[in-house]
Amino acid sequence: MPFFKQFNEVNVLLRKNRVQKLLDLNSGLKDHDLILTPKNVEEILVSRDRALKNQGRVELDTKVIREIIKRLSESSYITQNNFLSCINDVYETFHFIKNETSDFISDEDILAAVMVYFEKVCHGSVELLMGKGVEKIVENFKNQKGLAEIEKSEEEEEYWNFDK
Repeated sequence: MPFFKQFNEVNVLLRKNRVQKLLDLNSGLKDHDLILTPKNVEEILVSRDRALKNQGRVELDTKVIREIIKRLSESSYITQNNFLSCINDVYETFHFIKNETSDFISDEDILAAVMVYFEKVCHGSVELLMGKGVEKIVENFKNQKGLAEIEKSEEEEEYWNFDK
């Protein structure tokens, strides 16, 4: 069997596995009155691939996108109508921050920071998160402010104030 044909078959199997892993999240999503259809999952994977290409990144599993889906599903700002677009935008934001911080921040710390800003500072505005929120997260990192402690630091205005 030619190499290209083998590679294509492996790619098809990986895609099916990724689709199933995302569809498996529906059992937890229903608790929040949300659902991912097979069409939604395909759109997420296409957007994921585009974001990875645009950011010059490689990701072999779906761990990050699954974690984003789980965390967003718990947000009071998420509805079925904005769920898909928020997933895609937050995923792209995540990888933008990874690039801006040269991978020095763990995935968990970035996800925590992004979700705190999304919920508590941007009040569900992905546009604000992708603009000033990202700037502030990267600035905090560059100023050596620990993102792991971000949730504990709500009182510290420098974490939250976009004007500073």
